[in-house]
Amino acid sequence: MTPIVQAIRLRLWLPLGIAALILVIQVALFVHDRDDTRRRAHAQALTESQALLLRLRRIIEIGGNESDPTAVEELIGSYWSIPEINWVIAYDGQGIVRYSNHLAWIGQAVASILPKESVIGHPPSPGDHAVRLDHDPETAHIRLRTPVRFGWQRDTLRRPNLGWLMIDYDHGHRLAQMIHRRYTVYLSQGLLLLSIALLAWWLLHRYIVRPIGRFNASAQQLAGGDFSARLHIQGRGELADMARSFNELAQRLAELWQQQRERERFLATTLHSIGDAVIVCDIDGRVTEMNPIAERLTGWPLGEAAGRPLDEVFDIVNAHTGQPAANPLHRVIEEGRIVGLANDTELRSRDGSRYQIADSAAPIRLSDDSPLLGAILVFRDVSEAYAAQAELENNLDRLEAFANALPDLGFILDDEGRYIEVFGGSPELLYQEKKRLLGHRLTEILPEPTAGRILETITRAIATGEPQELVFELDIDGRTLCFQGRCASMQRPVDGHAAVVWLSRDISAQRRNESRILHLAYHDELTGLLNRTAITERLEEELSRARRHASYGAVLFFDLDHFKDVNDSLGHQMGDEILRQVAQRCRQILRTEDLLARIAGDEFLVVLADLGGSPELAISETRVVAEKILHELSRPYRLDDHYINLSSSIGISLFPQDEEQTTGDLLKQADSAMYRAKTEGRRTIRYFTHEDQRQADRRFLINNALRQAMSNGELSLYLQPIVDAQGRCRSAEALMRWQHPELGTIPPNEFIPIAETTGTILKLGIWTLERACEIIKQIIERDHLGTFERLAINLSPAQFQQPDFADLVSETLRRHGQSAAHLKLELTEEILVSKPEVVNEAIRRLRERGVHFSIDDFGTGFSSLQYLTQLPLDALKIDRTFIANLFQSPRDATIVEAIIQLGHALQIEIIAEGVETEEQLRFLRAHDCDFYQGYHFARPMPVDEFLDWMTAEKRVNIREKRKDKRS
Repeated sequence: MTPIVQAIRLRLWLPLGIAALILVIQVALFVHDRDDTRRRAHAQALTESQALLLRLRRIIEIGGNESDPTAVEELIGSYWSIPEINWVIAYDGQGIVRYSNHLAWIGQAVASILPKESVIGHPPSPGDHAVRLDHDPETAHIRLRTPVRFGWQRDTLRRPNLGWLMIDYDHGHRLAQMIHRRYTVYLSQGLLLLSIALLAWWLLHRYIVRPIGRFNASAQQLAGGDFSARLHIQGRGELADMARSFNELAQRLAELWQQQRERERFLATTLHSIGDAVIVCDIDGRVTEMNPIAERLTGWPLGEAAGRPLDEVFDIVNAHTGQPAANPLHRVIEEGRIVGLANDTELRSRDGSRYQIADSAAPIRLSDDSPLLGAILVFRDVSEAYAAQAELENNLDRLEAFANALPDLGFILDDEGRYIEVFGGSPELLYQEKKRLLGHRLTEILPEPTAGRILETITRAIATGEPQELVFELDIDGRTLCFQGRCASMQRPVDGHAAVVWLSRDISAQRRNESRILHLAYHDELTGLLNRTAITERLEEELSRARRHASYGAVLFFDLDHFKDVNDSLGHQMGDEILRQVAQRCRQILRTEDLLARIAGDEFLVVLADLGGSPELAISETRVVAEKILHELSRPYRLDDHYINLSSSIGISLFPQDEEQTTGDLLKQADSAMYRAKTEGRRTIRYFTHEDQRQADRRFLINNALRQAMSNGELSLYLQPIVDAQGRCRSAEALMRWQHPELGTIPPNEFIPIAETTGTILKLGIWTLERACEIIKQIIERDHLGTFERLAINLSPAQFQQPDFADLVSETLRRHGQSAAHLKLELTEEILVSKPEVVNEAIRRLRERGVHFSIDDFGTGFSSLQYLTQLPLDALKIDRTFIANLFQSPRDATIVEAIIQLGHALQIEIIAEGVETEEQLRFLRAHDCDFYQGYHFARPMPVDEFLDWMTAEKRVNIREKRKDKRS
């Protein structure tokens, strides 16, 4: 009977048992220690609460005289911050709370605060000083009571006022901390015990589990045919005895295997001496022997190939098709005779190499009539011979493919111009069909002038031995094509004649592109007009010619008024169409000798020459042309199904003015004149003056100084109050001011447009937002009555168009710790119509976060009404021009009334700006306007002055309210 070996996995169960034992012990110790900690904590809390009770009793009895009750109230009130004390109550014999850490309880009846069962309704006896305790050791809640004397009453002779002092004490938080610390200690102890258990597991693994595993590995090695497997023995014991027995068994098996190997070595030596590759298979088609040549060609070592099917080791395919080839071994086994392979057989090696092989297979028998034992496969590498033949064929194929792939037409021509070969290129580029060219001369095919030039080039190439080039044109299928011909002489004659290779490349498109590039270098692609480079060069010529002939000319610089708004609202495609129409209209006005150019964007330049010998005549002629341009450009522009009305502003500078005047000076002067035309109402003409130059220089200085103004502390925000119908300051608008150390006060309407043009407006906007958050904090700290709601700031359209604008505002508010509800952003129509998708998304996101929005200068635009229902707006600001004309223009008064009614209908607040007189205020109040802003209340003022004004204003409002109440 086979003995039964019962076993478990020590590697698994022993560590689990130790870990379970440690866990049970630790849990039991922790539960016991936790209960002991709870008892000690309760005793400590009981001692502390009694000491606190007695101390408070002494404080009340010593300092509780009615002449100074405030000190005791403040001291006991300070105990609200001690987490262990829920409440402290001291009440007199009538049940009235005299002192408490909850100030709201003082003066109330104790029966209305505490449960009925917790209140003693009678005063204590005069000699009673005992401390009464109500607690549960199992919980963390303690309630103590003791009699207390509140001092002497004034209406009695040394008659004490007795009452009760009670404390509700909860030390649950401290108890939780103590238990947590004990838990940490026991966790550390558990980790230590676990480390000891891991050490024990490691010893078991090293001296028991690992030796057993080595036994098993050596036995598997022996079973796999490796008879060199041995165990190294160290120490004594049962495992050492088992290892010695194993080694003896392995030694005996190795001796028997060696005898068998000696018999096979003779046969292997014979097999390896054969020069061809040899593979031997058994009757089942599995590999039994291979010589080194077969191993090299197949990529399979014998040790890995032995026992595998021959089809897996000997992978052959058809060299031409790549399809698997029939294995000759199968035919040998079926037919019992020698079988050869086809000549186009290719062997695919295991490493990816390929060999062309010649092969034969023969059966293996002990005698002619004995059964078939297997087959032997003999083959050799014939790749070099096949490779040489294939290389020759491939070279011919590549040469033919290369010739056909050439974009150029290729010809072989002899010294008489006869076509010998035609190759490459597109057939449609041939002057005649290929079959009509071969054997004929150039003079028989091509026009005589072209054929003669080509023949001269061929003769020169043969004579000099150097490549020659020729550019010529041919009319093919009604098209005139330009070719670049290049030829080189051949070293060997063809049919007894010297010959050349001629390549003709079609360069028609290249010539057209070169012409287009040259045109684009001096012309605007959109309008076809001259560009800045071309007009500058032409203007330089006209300036020199005017000086030579003592005649005058003029430069007209103009652009379209408010073109950016149209471009942003309708899109760049519509804007481009307007520019094309501008160019077309100007061409119709100007003479052929006048120069018209597009400088950039919507800026155009006209150069008028030969305007006469006097400035007066030149001015007269120039004004006629300028007025025609103004009139023509003011006509409506048709875009698809609607019309757009635009105007233009023109600046004019005459030349020559002096010998120092340059083209750059002319352009700058005309630009300055145009800028003055815009500032003086647009749709007008202005000639250059020295004042224009001064203004241009000032704009240059302001632009440079503005970059340093923020870092130098020259900018500041002034605040103008916004009041409600009762005159209370509910909000304010922040207005930027710039005090330059040299230029003095620079108004916003001067430096803001410059900042928007140069891109500095983005930095100004960030500075404004940062400073506004700081100001909001100052206002909130000074606003003790809490009536101030929000601060309004104006931002540029360029800021709203930034993709991260909403995140920038939110991050700035978060960094300054300010609520979004205190910030209002004032929008203009220019912001709403520029990139509406981006702007609307930014407004929506900021409104969700609490930021308020209002439309500034409402009523002056042409598309503001559509945004009242689309955007989350809080207020509308009536433009100051309507307020100023309330009593001069009935229409303006009607518009103001309509805006107020519209805002109320949409539940949007209405703010009237520019209120300067009492009559205006009365009118607006009569029509229920919500808020007012203007000089009638206060001018814009620095932040500190505004804070003082707001405080003083609130005092006045408080006094007025008190008067109203008394009256």
